[in-house]
Amino acid sequence: MHLNQTPMGSYSRLIISILVLFLTQNELKAQHLYPVNDGRVDSIQLLHTELKMDFRNVSAQTIRAEAKILLRAKKDINQLRVDLERLGVDSVFCNGISCTFNKRFVDLHVSFPKTIKAQDSFELQIFYGGSPRRDPSGFGGFYFNGDYAYAIGVGFSADPHPYGRSWYPCFDNFVTKGTYEFEVTTDTGFAALCGGTLDSVVKATDQQTWYYALHQPTPSYLISMAISKYELLNGNISTSQGDIPYILAAQAKDTANLRASFSNFDKAVEAFIQFYGPYYWDRLGYHVVPFNGGAMEHACNISYPLFAVNGNLSREDLMAHELAHSWWGNNVTCRTQEDMWINEGWASYSERLFNEFVYGKARYREKVEINHRNVLQFAHISDGSILPVSGVEHENTYGSHVYNKGADIAHSLRFYMGDSAFFRAIKHIMSVKKFGNMDSRELIDSFQQFTNYDLSQYYKGWVVGKGFTHLSLKTWNTQQDGNGYKTNVGILQRNRWDGTPHEIVPIEVYLVKPDLTFEKFRVDATQFQSNFEFNTSYKPVAVGLDIDALLSDATTDTFHIIRNTGSYAFPDGLMQVEVNAVNNPSFLHITHHWIGADVSMQNSTQPVISRDRYWSVEGYLPDGFEATATIDYNGQTGGASGNNFLDNQLIRGTEDSLVLMYRPDAFAEWQIADANINTGPAKFDRRGSFTINDLKIGEYALAIYSQALMLDSLPNSSPLKIYPNPARDEVHIEFESFKEPGYIIITDSTGKIILKKRIQHSQNNIDLNTKDWAAGNYKVMLNYPNGQSESSTITISK
Repeated sequence: MHLNQTPMGSYSRLIISILVLFLTQNELKAQHLYPVNDGRVDSIQLLHTELKMDFRNVSAQTIRAEAKILLRAKKDINQLRVDLERLGVDSVFCNGISCTFNKRFVDLHVSFPKTIKAQDSFELQIFYGGSPRRDPSGFGGFYFNGDYAYAIGVGFSADPHPYGRSWYPCFDNFVTKGTYEFEVTTDTGFAALCGGTLDSVVKATDQQTWYYALHQPTPSYLISMAISKYELLNGNISTSQGDIPYILAAQAKDTANLRASFSNFDKAVEAFIQFYGPYYWDRLGYHVVPFNGGAMEHACNISYPLFAVNGNLSREDLMAHELAHSWWGNNVTCRTQEDMWINEGWASYSERLFNEFVYGKARYREKVEINHRNVLQFAHISDGSILPVSGVEHENTYGSHVYNKGADIAHSLRFYMGDSAFFRAIKHIMSVKKFGNMDSRELIDSFQQFTNYDLSQYYKGWVVGKGFTHLSLKTWNTQQDGNGYKTNVGILQRNRWDGTPHEIVPIEVYLVKPDLTFEKFRVDATQFQSNFEFNTSYKPVAVGLDIDALLSDATTDTFHIIRNTGSYAFPDGLMQVEVNAVNNPSFLHITHHWIGADVSMQNSTQPVISRDRYWSVEGYLPDGFEATATIDYNGQTGGASGNNFLDNQLIRGTEDSLVLMYRPDAFAEWQIADANINTGPAKFDRRGSFTINDLKIGEYALAIYSQALMLDSLPNSSPLKIYPNPARDEVHIEFESFKEPGYIIITDSTGKIILKKRIQHSQNNIDLNTKDWAAGNYKVMLNYPNGQSESSTITISK
C-alpha cells in the first residue's frame, strides 16, 4: 500500500553518519566470546530510521506505515535482508528508485537497481502494513487491547529475541543501532508515546499527529510505540546532573495511582546517577499498558504494566529495575543473547542498590539475601539445569540464572573490588562504551582496570563457571601471646555442584570481642583448607565468616545479639529460636549451608547425612543461656516457591526414619541430636519439623536411615514407586532423580493422555491430585531426557 508522503522533521544525515561511524569505530576489536549471529553487521551500518504510522481507528487492529531507513554500506552489496515478520509489503524504493523484493513470513529480501558501493550511504523506503504478530510465548510483539495499542520489543520464544520486526522493518539484533524519528497519527482523544523527545503535536478536526525524535543510537528491540487515551504527566526531575525531562503516561483513571506508585521515581533516578554516572538519554518516560507479562525497558519510554500501578510502593522494585536498564542494556548492551545477564542481571542488582539508596544498607542486605536464597534453592529448578550466567542457551535467556544469579554475582563483585573501585569502574564503562556493546570477558576486563585484585578467578568461578563456592569455619582457637592474643582460624572451601573450589576467593573473618562488637579481617581463602592467624589485644569470644553477607557463596545466615528471653527469627539461617533463659548478653549466629556437611570425619555409615544442606550454630552463649530451636524439613516438589525442593533428595518416602544429627565441631563424629520430630498430620507428605531441646554451638544436619540412599540410587528392581495404590484423592510418585528436564505422562485405559507434566532437574518425586479422576486403571510413564522411560500402573478407586 502507499501512504500520502508528507515532509517529516529531519536531521543532517551527514552529521548522523559521522556520529554513528565514530561510535562504531570506537568498538573494541577483540575476539568475542559469542559471535553475533547476523552477517549483516559486516555489510551495512544503520544510521537513521523514520517511521510514519497511521493509528487512527485502533479497533481495526492493523498497522499502516512507511519506513525510511538510512544506511551506509561497509562493502559492495546488491541486495539486503530486512527483518519484518508477517506484515505485508506494498512497495520498496532505494534512493527513490523502485526495487524488486521478496516478502517472506519473517523477513523482506530487497534487490537493488544497482550495486551499492562500499562507504556509500543509501535510503530504503518501505511501505507496509497489516495485522502485527505477537510472540507465541505471550511476551513480545505488538498488542491491541481495547483502546490500547502498544509494542513489546522482546519475544521470549523468538529467535533472535529482539522483536522489533513484529511491527516495523529493522535489523533485529543487539549491535545494529541507529537514531529514530516518529510521525504517528491518531484519532482525537488518543495520544501516541514513542522514544525520545516530543517535538510537536499537530491537531486537526478529527485527528492529531505526534512527532518524536530519538537522538541516541538504539537497537531495534528498544524502539517503542504506544497509543491510548493517555493523559501525559510532564515535568522535570532535578538531579545532580541537572534537570531531566520526563513523561509519565496513563489513562486519566490511573494517573493518581501512577503518581503514588512512582513517589520514589526521582530518588531512583538520582540513585543510578550516583552509582552509575550520567543519564545519557533524551528524557525519562514510562507509559502504562494492560500487559500482564511484565515490563519492557524501551528507551526513554518504558512499557509498564497496569497491575504494577496500584497506588502503593509494592512494585517499586520493578520501576527501579526498568529504569536501571537506561544504563545496563540500553546504554551498554550485551553483544549477544548468550550474555543477557549484562542487561538483566545488572538491572536486577540495581533493584538492591535502589533500596540501599532510599532505605539504607539494612534493606540492601535483606533484598540481597532474599534473592540469594531464591537462587540457591530454585534457579536450577526453574531453568531445568545448573547454569553459568554467561553462555546461556536460547530457552534460558530470560531465566532465573540470568536475572537472579546475575544479580547475585554482581553483589559479590562489589565485595571483590570494594565500593570505590567498583563504582568508578561502572562509571568508566558507561562512558567509554556509551551506546556500545560488551560481552562478559570485556566486562570483567573493564572492571579489572580499576583493581589490583586478580579478577580472572572471579570470571572463571562466577561468570562462566557453574555452581557456588562454599566457605565454612573448620577450626579456630585462641592462645595468649605476651600481652595480647593469637587466634588461628581454618577455613574449608568446597563447591556446590561444580566440584572444583575457586583457586582464590576473598572472605571476611570476624572476631567477636567480649563486648560483642566485631573486628573484621579480609583474607583470601585458597582451595580446600586455608589457615590464618590474627593478633589482637583482646581474647575473642567467637569467630565467624562473612557476617555482613558480602559474598554470595553457598550459605545464608542471620545473627542476633540476645539480651532478653523470647522468640528470635533467623530467616536466612532457616531456624526459629525460643530463648528461655539468658543471664548475660549473648551472640548467636546461625548459618544455613546449601551443601552437604563435610563428613570426612564420619566413621559410621548410618544414618545417611543430607547431601544438600546443614546448619552451623556459632557465637557466644555464656552460662545460663537456654534455648530451644525449630527447623523445618520439606521433601515436596510442588513448585519453585516456599520450602519446596529443600529435602526432596533425602526424603523419598515415609518420614519415620528421618532423624536430626548433631556434632559440636567439624572434627567430632555425628550423633543423633536431642530433638523431637513433628511429622504433622501425615507421615507420607515429607513435610514437618524438628524441635531442638537444648540449642548448642555446633552443627546440625538432617539424616535418614535408607539403604537406597547409601547406594546413592533407588533399588534397580523398583525404579518407579507409587503410593498409596490403589488411591483416591491424591497419589505420591517416586522415581530416579532427573539430571535434565523430562516428562511424566499419564494415560487412562483408552490411551488418552490425561496429564503431561514437566519434571525438573534434580526432581525425584511428585504429588498428584486425583480427586477428580474417574475410577479405573491408569498408566504412568516417565520419559527421561536420555530417551529411556519407565512405566507402571496406578488404580484409582472411588
